Amino acid sequence: TGSRAEDAAGWYLDRRGYRILERNWWAPARAGEIDIVALKGRTLIAAEVKSFPAGALTASEALPHGKRRKLVSLIKQYARSHGYVDHSLRVDLLTVEWGDDGKPGRIEHLQSVATEDA
Repeated sequence: TGSRAEDAAGWYLDRRGYRILERNWWAPARAGEIDIVALKGRTLIAAEVKSFPAGALTASEALPHGKRRKLVSLIKQYARSHGYVDHSLRVDLLTVEWGDDGKPGRIEHLQSVATEDA
């Protein structure tokens, strides 16, 4: 379901004018992963994707504080290693709820869920 959720989230972002740069980007030495790295204007985004049955989880439960801090660190690493140091950085959360029919239902996009202070 994770890959299907990332497909749905990638489609959602693309339809809203985001440019998907990478999916499942791993930092050097496998220090961590960003589900989707996207670009919108001059903002580089680390998008974490979570999927669950409808009503099973809230967005704040989906992305605990430690994971938020990790994603801030990872998007900084990505920016340095890929030449985006002059861009704004952001961490977003996309939640994909699955319907009873096994198809993605509601997609919620929460922007700026973590800052450099996390």
